Amino acid sequence: MSILFVRLLKYHTAYSRWIEDALTVGQLQGRFPGNALEFSSNGAPPVNKFDELPLVGGWGRRPLELATLRLQNMVGMSIANWKELGPDVEAHPSVLTQLGG
Repeated sequence: MSILFVRLLKYHTAYSRWIEDALTVGQLQGRFPGNALEFSSNGAPPVNKFDELPLVGGWGRRPLELATLRLQNMVGMSIANWKELGPDVEAHPSVLTQLGG
């Protein structure tokens, strides 16, 4: 195994780990959907149910995994706090909101 491959593998693992970390936080806080990870009672790392899906392209992501994280954020934060985060509908009735970029 080449040194370059080992470095790329380490980079890829660290690079895509943030999605699983964020799913863990959301699931432990009770955000919907709460079934992406399986936690064991013995303290072992969670089993990511998306691990069986292939990574897409050169960006090292699983689209359904990322969509689940976005859904957790939308339901757990945006919709739960809509009165504070959303537009003033009476002042701006025709405003269309969008999350993301």
